[in-house]
Amino acid sequence: MVARLAQLLPDALHLTDGEALADQVVEADAAGQHLAAHLGGRQLDAGVLAQALERLRLNQRDISRLRVAIADDAVGGHLDRVDGPGQLALDGRDVDLLDRSGHAEQGTLPAVRILDERVERYIHGLQPERSETMAEMEAAAERDGVPIVHWETGRFLAVLCRTLDPVVLEVGTAIGYSTLHMAEQLRQGRVITLELREDRARQARGFFERAGVADRVELIEGDARDTIEAVNGPIDLLFVDAAKDEYRGYIELAEPKLSPGAVLVVDNMLMSGEVALPEGEGGKWRTESLTAARELNAELLDSDRWLACVLPIGDGVAFAARR
Repeated sequence: MVARLAQLLPDALHLTDGEALADQVVEADAAGQHLAAHLGGRQLDAGVLAQALERLRLNQRDISRLRVAIADDAVGGHLDRVDGPGQLALDGRDVDLLDRSGHAEQGTLPAVRILDERVERYIHGLQPERSETMAEMEAAAERDGVPIVHWETGRFLAVLCRTLDPVVLEVGTAIGYSTLHMAEQLRQGRVITLELREDRARQARGFFERAGVADRVELIEGDARDTIEAVNGPIDLLFVDAAKDEYRGYIELAEPKLSPGAVLVVDNMLMSGEVALPEGEGGKWRTESLTAARELNAELLDSDRWLACVLPIGDGVAFAARR
């Protein structure tokens, strides 16, 4: 069962970290499936919303990707995973962005963010106009609740690919947004990208064709824990952005295939800034995911195999070079 998240209501919720609001409350999806339990979302009319946004010096575009429920009846039972920023799936599997009890309680999210909001707004304002295909992908991700990297993370990957012209192994394709950022900058290099879901792999292939990069991308379907073993090295750039609790395992599986000077990029390593909170505190991200990110950050920085740093790009990236 899937529940789509509706628009952010600033008057009703804690606003210090806008991104952390995304998964507090949900409403039933358009298919009309009944989700029973009252989570306390309340209706605000357009005038109230506009006043709240003005008071925060935000506009609708600033928060268009943040969704919380405005329905009185929202999700009941256990929310097992977030199927993207703005979509929840109840299917008996773990959730990265919500704790095991279901959802973060309204109004209890901690006051934490990766960048000062003024700096973040400035950086976002520098972003150039997207290509037609990239804009289409961003719109599809927003519409369908598909998780994609922040644009800044995609651009960081693009710069690396422009400089290194590497053979890339990407763990976690989704609809191919980060893949496109990289593939557009390659000359002799290529991207081998791994995706679990058949529907998303099919959608990604369509985007690659329309963008004219299909000849630089090899998309392999299946569980990355199995498909990594079938990949032929050497790999010059390893980008990991899949199941957060499995990051360490993906890296260990891929390491024997890496070239001597390979670099590593791992996404979501600051998790909306929540990795900096005391143990046991959090809002958007599961305790298990936060623990895994903290442990991997520490291991990479202390590794005798990697020369690493953690950068506040997008949702935070770990960036490392093989020693």
